[in-house]
Amino acid sequence: MFGDRRRAFLAKVQPEARQDLDKVFHSLPRKSGPAFRRELMHAAQQIAKERLLPWLEHEEHDAERAYRAVAQRFVEFANEFLNRLATTGVPELAQLPSALDPEKGFRARSEFHFNLLERIAAPASPFRLIADFGMGALGAYGPVQRDATQFLDQLLEWNSARVRSDVDNRVLESRHWLEAEIRILLREVTAVAVRALEHARTLQAEGAAAVDNALARLDALESEIRSLATSSSTA
Repeated sequence: MFGDRRRAFLAKVQPEARQDLDKVFHSLPRKSGPAFRRELMHAAQQIAKERLLPWLEHEEHDAERAYRAVAQRFVEFANEFLNRLATTGVPELAQLPSALDPEKGFRARSEFHFNLLERIAAPASPFRLIADFGMGALGAYGPVQRDATQFLDQLLEWNSARVRSDVDNRVLESRHWLEAEIRILLREVTAVAVRALEHARTLQAEGAAAVDNALARLDALESEIRSLATSSSTA
């Protein structure tokens, strides 16, 4: 789903961002080739940022809402399980752990940082520098515009992919937190259940011994009564 939304976002935003860059290209004063390249490349960085960051905020909000809805089902299932155990009437199960807190969303913070790809914006190649000086001297700024447009597309592609990776990582880490809480809960419930079972077995064993003792006493009493009856009939 996220991949489809990213493709739709790029299909919409790339033409708009290119138009913004084209306006900057025509408004920039013509100067030396290297200085003109730097300004146009930095304009591409700013345009990509302004287009991408609102989309990042929107996607994170939607992803967190979807995660919260799914995770809440597991929280509710675990708490319902606790409630069922607590109403069984077994005394030990009154010591069950407390219910899980309602799921509030991502447990992990965003690690996304917009990558400006500065090595492309300001290349250190001396050949690029010489070529830019030559283009500036001739007033041939078209190749710079073409490079800046490609750079703009690359910024949008690269950083939108990093948005997806950041959201995926937050979902994964948040899921691990929730899984760990549920595992701890299940271990605590298991420990309580084991104690309840051991107690029940002890009571059962004690009850069986008490029954055996009572039966033995009844047997002895029956023998006594028979003996007395025999003595009485003889007399």
